[in-house]
Amino acid sequence: MATLIYVLLVVVIFGFLVAIFWFFKLFASLSNLIFTSQATARGAWDFATGGFFSFFRVLNHSRNTDARKALCRNAIFFIGSFAITLCAAWLLVELNSSYCVLNMVGTASDGTITSVCAASR
Repeated sequence: MATLIYVLLVVVIFGFLVAIFWFFKLFASLSNLIFTSQATARGAWDFATGGFFSFFRVLNHSRNTDARKALCRNAIFFIGSFAITLCAAWLLVELNSSYCVLNMVGTASDGTITSVCAASR
């Protein structure tokens, strides 16, 4: 069981890094579409709505199919990697609270030691 807990710890750390990577890719593809819609804003109507309608006009334009697919792909991978990381973290906490493999000991400022889950060896 200890091996599974350590593997889950590695999965959580690696999954967190992967989720950060896909978040930045999602942010880049979304900001690309926002900048494109701001560049193609047409008149006072787009200025009054803050570019809301021009964003969907740019998003639905036939020449932006690749950008739309990239946005959807990045969103799916970000949501998937985030969900897998959270599930692994939840399973890690549940298993560690049952088997007490990872040592969870805290020291207060006055020197008292609080053992939440002392490792059994």
